[in-house]
Amino acid sequence: MLMLVAFLPSCVREDLSDCHNINYLLLSYVGDGEDEIFNNMIDKVDIYIFNSDNQVVKSYTLPDADVRARKTQLPQLDEGNYRIVCLGNTYHTDVNGLPTRVFGDDILFSDKDYTAGRTVKGNDPLYFSLLDYEIEPYDAENPNDKVRTAVFKCSHYDVIIQVVGIPGENLPVIGMSGLLPSTDFTNKARGEEVTYIPETQYSATNATMSSSFNIMRHTAHDRVNVSVTDTDGATLATVNLAEFLAANADKIDVTKQEVLIPIEIRFFSGQVIVQVPSWFVEEIRPDSI
Repeated sequence: MLMLVAFLPSCVREDLSDCHNINYLLLSYVGDGEDEIFNNMIDKVDIYIFNSDNQVVKSYTLPDADVRARKTQLPQLDEGNYRIVCLGNTYHTDVNGLPTRVFGDDILFSDKDYTAGRTVKGNDPLYFSLLDYEIEPYDAENPNDKVRTAVFKCSHYDVIIQVVGIPGENLPVIGMSGLLPSTDFTNKARGEEVTYIPETQYSATNATMSSSFNIMRHTAHDRVNVSVTDTDGATLATVNLAEFLAANADKIDVTKQEVLIPIEIRFFSGQVIVQVPSWFVEEIRPDSI
């Protein structure tokens, strides 16, 4: 009994609030609809808890069972106001700036290759949530659980690039320049512009090279360019993202949560044709099939 008291000193005081934890988070993501799709899109969640001085006091990865249940109990916290950041799907993502920096002072999450100074192939399919949470005094007469919902938002764009009718014998290189490699703890893309060189697959059947990857959810599309270069570095084709999105505004809405940006670069009879792939148009307009 003495050993138990030694390990639980806060539970032998007159105020028994530290013996009770009724604070929970419900995890939610509905994307662009009304139905819950959290478990379809997110299977790993990291949590960062900041106190009223904007200093991180807890950071941890949720157990898989909590992620599947979409509900988790917060760790024991002193009474007060807290700010909670949740990140989803950080498998190949680093969080930089903790614990030395306070919330709002350029705490950034980025791909591990960017952190290590290597060429970035793409980002995880990242999701983000930010909410305020007040830890109140325990009320023994009304010991009901307190549940707040962490509403997630998308932190990435999906990109598919297809190069059709590749000229020459050697496979070219696909690059995407002008990208912001990091996102801060307000879900805003940040950092110095870099070039991603995504992994590619080649189909000899239809002479098509394709790449599927994610980028951060930035807004400066006019500074982003997709390039196709040969093995000597000579440019074969260049596509400005802002111009491409403007030309296809009826098909691609980057204000949505779930956004796929599909770009087809086709070499045909000495010309370069840039368009949305036909399979994407048929998918978003099934009545046209």
